[in-house]
Amino acid sequence: MKRLFDRERDAREQELLALQVEATRGRILIEESREIVVVLDDQDRVVTASRRAWESLEGLREGAPIPDGLLRAEGTPAVVRVPVEVDGRHETLVYMNEPGELAAYEELRAGFTAAVSHELR
Repeated sequence: MKRLFDRERDAREQELLALQVEATRGRILIEESREIVVVLDDQDRVVTASRRAWESLEGLREGAPIPDGLLRAEGTPAVVRVPVEVDGRHETLVYMNEPGELAAYEELRAGFTAAVSHELR
């Protein structure tokens, strides 16, 4: 009987450890992202953010509402909101990129494609 309880306890401990590893991995992915990423709760309060978000966005504070106008002000980064549900809680992943970033990437990609195409002829 004791072995059964020990196995159940071991299984729960392994499951808890796996969840802790996943949580740590998720936190690191957000924090170390090169993108501007902000996680908001259902009241638009900041849950966490990437390092780049902390460095780039003025007035961003954990637990505080996202600063007024930050997500829609003229000249601010382009914004994509992705609603998610985490353990019954509704949160939003907010991805931002500087207005010129995508254009610069597309220009680089087009130039590379043209160069490769020319070399293959």
